[in-house]
Amino acid sequence: MEMNHRWISLLGLTAAAVIALVVVGGCAQSKEKEQGEVTVTLDQTPAAVQATLIKQVGDGKLEGIDKETKDGKTTYEADAIIGGKEYEINVAEDGTLLGKKLEHEKNGESGEKRESGEKPDND
Repeated sequence: MEMNHRWISLLGLTAAAVIALVVVGGCAQSKEKEQGEVTVTLDQTPAAVQATLIKQVGDGKLEGIDKETKDGKTTYEADAIIGGKEYEINVAEDGTLLGKKLEHEKNGESGEKRESGEKPDND
């Protein structure tokens, strides 16, 4: 009987350890995003944001979009591959381009501002 009790206790401790690892791992992953930041798809963004992103990405590939609300203002931060280079594109909720910067380039340059303050053409 004492042997069964030990096995049950050991099994319970093992299960608790596994659950703790899963919870801690989930918390660590969620810390990668800033508070108030949520991943969204292009069709979950306002039409003005879609138009700006489509214009900025052109023939490139949109990799992901994060919606961030800070101090009551919502912005969208998109990662894109354009011409083989990684860019971060920031757009206001009204479609205004807040910034477009080169993230990684083969020669090591990064953080270069490209354009800002543009609103999409309503063509």
